[in-house]
Amino acid sequence: MNRRAMRKGLLSLSFHVGMVAEARAEWRYCFALDPVERRFLVSEPAPASRPMAVLEAEFRRVLSSRGQKIQGVACPRSESRSGIESMINSAAEYNRENGNAVLQVDWSPARLSAER
Repeated sequence: MNRRAMRKGLLSLSFHVGMVAEARAEWRYCFALDPVERRFLVSEPAPASRPMAVLEAEFRRVLSSRGQKIQGVACPRSESRSGIESMINSAAEYNRENGNAVLQVDWSPARLSAER
């Protein structure tokens, strides 16, 4: 096998290993409710390896630092990105039906996981 073919094979293998690792990652998003302003605040979905309590505390801290008065924080999990996206869509739809504005928060559980 020549070097070019070997390099191509190694690149392909590393790509597939990365895809498998991502597929097995735990996916999370975080949300909070601001009942006074009637807002549902939601983060992007992301792979996350930190414990739920750590993610919830960080999301609460970020929202508080931005002046958000929130009631409760949660960071649900799923084993796939599509699962977590479905959860986000369902939660957003539910909140819209109940008169809450759905606001995307520029924050990701992956950022906190990457900072360890």
